[in-house]
Amino acid sequence: MSLRPPLRLNWVARRPHILFESMACSSGGLKVKQLSPQQRELVSSLAKRLGAITGIKAVVLGGSHARGRAQPGSDIDLYRSEPFFVYYPLVLPHDPWIEPPGYQRGSGPENEERQRKFAAMVAYVDKMVGRVNDQLNRLGLSEKTMVIFTGDNGTNRELISNLKGQVVRGDKGHPTDAGTHVPLVIKWKDVIPAGTTRDDLIDFTDFLPTLSAITNAMLPSGVVIDGKSFAPQLRGQKGSPREWVFCHYDPKWADFKFSRHAQDKRYKLYHDGSFFDYRHDPLEKSLIAKRSITSEQLKARDKLQHVLDSLK
Repeated sequence: MSLRPPLRLNWVARRPHILFESMACSSGGLKVKQLSPQQRELVSSLAKRLGAITGIKAVVLGGSHARGRAQPGSDIDLYRSEPFFVYYPLVLPHDPWIEPPGYQRGSGPENEERQRKFAAMVAYVDKMVGRVNDQLNRLGLSEKTMVIFTGDNGTNRELISNLKGQVVRGDKGHPTDAGTHVPLVIKWKDVIPAGTTRDDLIDFTDFLPTLSAITNAMLPSGVVIDGKSFAPQLRGQKGSPREWVFCHYDPKWADFKFSRHAQDKRYKLYHDGSFFDYRHDPLEKSLIAKRSITSEQLKARDKLQHVLDSLK
């Protein structure tokens, strides 16, 4: 499985280091965001807090420069002789839509330019994270490094994409699949067979117990952990996949609305009683009416209602 992802995990021992490399977007391309003393102190305190919880030693870095631009992965060689954990978050491909370095400026209609710039920004993301992957290869670390690639939300509503021959409009900020369902691609050489796919439900609360299981780190005591480890599935075992995912969304910006829902692999139930078969109705255009609900749907609805009730 050939990957070029932004999240780097190197599992050599139980206590990997953590490297924070924050990127910012500017008219001159991607530059390392220079943290103020106050910001660095805050990040350092958060890193220490993370270390206190997980037992993982944290190292905060600001990144490296070459002609004013960031060179992703350049800090890896400083820690190649010891365990490390690199977290590489990118602003791209977030708006405002711009031409990344090396991409020609256009002058077409606004909607076409928006799509073209977005495509260029996605390609530039691939280029940047590819540099990190290349650095792992150059340093001989790919053989003992787990690599994770994922996103944080769906695409902007101004953009469209093609998926398996279908045109899909982004729905960022909304609870539909186009707003909440993101890729999760993992490479773990000699553990995960290339090309393996699974349809298990996974949410971001699952990363803490999963990484804890892989690194043999102790989870904090006296704290309720909502996540479920999917480490067994990564090792080819059946594991104990979660049966539902819960989402509480209460934005305080723009015109996005409050939303609360629980879903399994097929059905989704909202706090207001709206019930959808999102597997067959991903845009959630057709409510499942109570008068026409099947026994299977009723069973699923009751189960999801119990989840909502238990998390009030």
